[in-house]
Amino acid sequence: QTLGYVFSSPFWTRGLNLIPLNYFSNFLFFCFGIYHVLFMFASFHIFWLYAAYFSYGIASAGSHLLWHMSGPLFAHSENSSQFSRVNVMMVGIRGLIAPPLGALICYLFGPLSAFVVAILCCCYGNWLMFSRIPTKQPA
Repeated sequence: QTLGYVFSSPFWTRGLNLIPLNYFSNFLFFCFGIYHVLFMFASFHIFWLYAAYFSYGIASAGSHLLWHMSGPLFAHSENSSQFSRVNVMMVGIRGLIAPPLGALICYLFGPLSAFVVAILCCCYGNWLMFSRIPTKQPA
C-alpha cells in the first residue's frame, strides 16, 4: 500500500493541475474499483493480494490529495471552510451508514456480494462523474 502511495503521489499532483476535477475524480473511482476486483482474486494467489494493496495505495494517494484540496478547489476565492465542513459531515454520514450496510450484506449474502456492491458503487461514482463532464458547445 505504501509503495503505491509514494510512487503515485507526484502523478496525482500533476494530474490535479492538468485535468478537470471530474476526470480526476473519475480516474480515482476507477482505481478504487480496480482495488476491489484485484482483492477478489487474492483467494487464488498471493500476488493478487499485493497487487490489490498496491492499487489501493495508488487510489489512496489521489483520494488524500483530493480530500485536502477539495475546499479550496470548490471555494475558489471564497472562504473554503464551509466546503470543508460539508465534506467532513458527508464523510461522517457515510461512516455511519456504509459499515453496518456492508456488514449486513456480508452476513446475508456472503463476502463476495459485499465486494460486488463495492465495485458497483465505484462504477456508479464513475458514471456520475463522467456524465457531469461539460461538453463544449459549437460557437
